[in-house]
Amino acid sequence: MTSYLRFSNAMTIGFLIVVLWHFGTVFGLFGVAPSTQTEMFVRLGVIIGVTIVTSFAGALVMQKRQGAPLLPDEREEKIERQSEGIGVLTIYVGLLVLAWLAFAPLNPIQFVNGILAVVAVTELAKLLVVLFLHRREIG
Repeated sequence: MTSYLRFSNAMTIGFLIVVLWHFGTVFGLFGVAPSTQTEMFVRLGVIIGVTIVTSFAGALVMQKRQGAPLLPDEREEKIERQSEGIGVLTIYVGLLVLAWLAFAPLNPIQFVNGILAVVAVTELAKLLVVLFLHRREIG
């Protein structure tokens, strides 16, 4: 596994940890869940901001350490393409389910949480496909 794939997988796992923290507050396991539009926007800003800043800083550190940009090899490009295809299917199915649930009496925060859940499940599916294909050495 190249540094590119390790870094990409680490970023996905980091994103999933932040989303798990969010849903931990939503389900009352710890902390307080956002209950207003402003609180939800702040929470989404934290989730997106942490992901972007960590990704950018990590890429700079990895590039400085290696002296070259992080790039996948041909095999990893094939694996990534296959995982993206599964991810597209996952997100479409998730959004269709969410669209069907929109006819239930969902409040806006529940709908946003649904979208966030669809994105998290998609990223999890992509990560599992990458790990599975890399382990099987398909590509």
